[in-house]
Amino acid sequence: VLLAPVWVRLALQWGAFEADDTRVVAPLLAIYSLAIPFWVMHQVITRAFYARRKMWTPVVVGTTITAITVPALFLGAGDGAAIASISASAVAAYAVAITLVWYRSVPGHDRVVMSRFAMRFVMAVGAAVVVGGLSLRVSAVLATVLATAAFVGGGAAMGIDEIPALVRKLRPR
Repeated sequence: VLLAPVWVRLALQWGAFEADDTRVVAPLLAIYSLAIPFWVMHQVITRAFYARRKMWTPVVVGTTITAITVPALFLGAGDGAAIASISASAVAAYAVAITLVWYRSVPGHDRVVMSRFAMRFVMAVGAAVVVGGLSLRVSAVLATVLATAAFVGGGAAMGIDEIPALVRKLRPR
């Protein structure tokens, strides 16, 4: 959220995209970025349904959220902040709804496993936010690099198995 103006400027402010455009786009990126943890959450939970061959449950929950969101988007048409807020809220609502449905539909052991994963993930994200926020005063690029390192290192140290696997895939061969 804090890095939105810097990253919009670095990524887009070339040629016809000018400082005024960055001032318009950066707050919208900040709003959308609030949905990222919920997007990750829904990716994990929906895959848990797919692993159990219950593909229709995420479809039904997603369609319900969409049926609520689309009319709201029409009401917010013309207002970028409203559209970004409604869209980000829809992602969050879907993630929370599908998580609650999943939680009610699985045995206790699976709840414990997913709860432990969620705790480790939240702690890794928290470490990234703290490190990124503290280093932001020095440089946005440094803050991004250090926040990423804090998430990857902290997540791996806390036993998030997917992180070392991801790092191995990203290493050049």
